[in-house]
Amino acid sequence: MSAETINETVKVCKYLGAERKVKTVEGDVVLPDIKPDILSVVRMKGRVCINSVKAEDNKVNIDGTISFNVVYIADDEMNSQRGVNYELNFNEAINFSGVTPNSIIRLKYDVGNIEYKVMNGRKIDIKVPVVFHVKAFNNCDISIVRGITDDDDMEVQKINCNVCSEVTMGNAQIELKENVQLNDNNSPIGEILDCDLSIVNKEYKISYNKILAKADAIVKIVYTADNENQDVEFFETSLPLMGIIDMDGVNDTQKIKLDYMLKSFWVKPVYQDLQANCISIEILADVNAFVYEKNDIELITDFYTPNATLNVKTENNLVLKNMIDEEANIQISQTLVVPELSNTKILNMSGDVNINERNVLNGKIAITGNINVYVLFSKASNHLIESKKLELPFQQVIKIDDITQNMEPLLHLEIENIDYSLAGENQLQVTINLTASILADEEDNINSISKLEISNDSIPSMPSMIIYYVKPGDTLWNIAKRFRNKVSHIMEFNELKDDTIYPGQRLLIPKLSVTSTNTSIM
Repeated sequence: MSAETINETVKVCKYLGAERKVKTVEGDVVLPDIKPDILSVVRMKGRVCINSVKAEDNKVNIDGTISFNVVYIADDEMNSQRGVNYELNFNEAINFSGVTPNSIIRLKYDVGNIEYKVMNGRKIDIKVPVVFHVKAFNNCDISIVRGITDDDDMEVQKINCNVCSEVTMGNAQIELKENVQLNDNNSPIGEILDCDLSIVNKEYKISYNKILAKADAIVKIVYTADNENQDVEFFETSLPLMGIIDMDGVNDTQKIKLDYMLKSFWVKPVYQDLQANCISIEILADVNAFVYEKNDIELITDFYTPNATLNVKTENNLVLKNMIDEEANIQISQTLVVPELSNTKILNMSGDVNINERNVLNGKIAITGNINVYVLFSKASNHLIESKKLELPFQQVIKIDDITQNMEPLLHLEIENIDYSLAGENQLQVTINLTASILADEEDNINSISKLEISNDSIPSMPSMIIYYVKPGDTLWNIAKRFRNKVSHIMEFNELKDDTIYPGQRLLIPKLSVTSTNTSIM
């Protein structure tokens, strides 16, 4: 017998694993000299900006800032309402075995509850946890056995395996600088107290080896008016974001996922003739594209010959079989009774999401949690700004076709926008639109053969007939290999229509004629 394996090199993506790390960012917000002392803090929130994510040997470095926005009542004669912005820098190194500078890194993050303490009216001690979720992948080439030449005497087991090809990554920087005029019914700006940014309506187009990424930036501000009463007012605008990512060979058949990563965000009043009827908006963000394909490959997973003993050395390669990278829209609507909002003017709503429990099932994820909604409002009696925290519990089922209960997905919920209306006396109708990002992976072992040869060992004698009762876990292939037979021969002798067997089933296995051989295969 003479035979050789037919090998092929295949580009695949290996899943290295996932890491979760909590970073506590601490520091002080110090008021500028031109700002009056703090009497009380009305509202404080933080926004994470990621400057860079860098893979090194067995390590992932994350560099960024947290931008804090503080609305406070000043310790002055008028108890005026003031706002201040401040940034704290952070750097976190996450140990990650197997990561190299060429690894593909996916990052998600959540900001926890901010703890703060006002010191001497001029300084705020801040402590806030940031939770980083990191997944890592390596691209590599593996050699697989696709066939065997002159395999008349060889029993060969083949399967079709669907794997993810190498993941390619590209990115573009989006920089937006624009002056936006206030609406006619808005008073000139005295001081900006609060600002929000959300990136929505994300979409892309592919053209000539480029990905055109498009989205909308929704910017909201709350400010004190430059008038006698220093009224508190609200303004909202929408601006287009656009980035072009160069990626050779990108096409519509591939899986494409875009991640937007905010680097910086600033809103400032623009003065003309001593009045600010315009705001300057600056946004700097990265948009990262992750591109891959799913390939169906046929490979040999096992083989043997009844006529000889084979010595086989194999290597297991854990490759990415399936990557789930999906987004789902969730809408939560509730009517709340909030007596504190009677005779008030609602200025803005923002929030954060907490997932308390999740249950991964086949085809879906069931989650429970709560949304903390922060209502910024002013009372008609004194025009002072106040904040009210509302807690909305929720239960949702997210349908994801390919997800299975053995997966451990990375699940991230982000608030797109919050709509509200007064539904009656002391009643507030709140509708929250969220985007759920689900990143999950399924791995599979692909065996590659590094060495294969025929042994000189003598073939053991087999009985002329074996009566065998199928045990749990048995397959017809394993039984035939064990007793130096052929699957087709056992099926024909037992009048089996296919290779399906069941525990307790009786099989008659007649002896095959054996021809000794001493041929080297590899």
